Amino acid sequence: MLLYIEFDFMNLFGVVFDMDGVIVDTNPYHKISLKQFCEKYGYHFSDEELIKRIYGRTNNEWITNLFGKLSKERLLELGEEKEAMFRAIYKDAIAPVAGLELFLEKLSNQKFLVPSVLRPRAAMWILF
Repeated sequence: MLLYIEFDFMNLFGVVFDMDGVIVDTNPYHKISLKQFCEKYGYHFSDEELIKRIYGRTNNEWITNLFGKLSKERLLELGEEKEAMFRAIYKDAIAPVAGLELFLEKLSNQKFLVPSVLRPRAAMWILF
């Protein structure tokens, strides 16, 4: 997807944003939802164990590491369950990181393109 905002080929300027830690700080809420999800299934991880076993991995990777080989359907089901927990926890806390609004305001006077390659769940945060 490409959002067009007054483009000038002679003066090309582009801006690409990552969501987590740049636009919003979701990590504390992912941590809470990961712990709740794991505890529901009998896993009680310390912060160090979360780092070693889960962080930096896709849902498919860490869920498979915990539960073993699963059907594709069950793997997707568990991944969606964890993400639903995250959305429920984070929905009332959504806020831009400090300084983002001022930065965007300054950009609004510039000519720029904002490309976006989003997964469906990331798009949900932008659209709602």
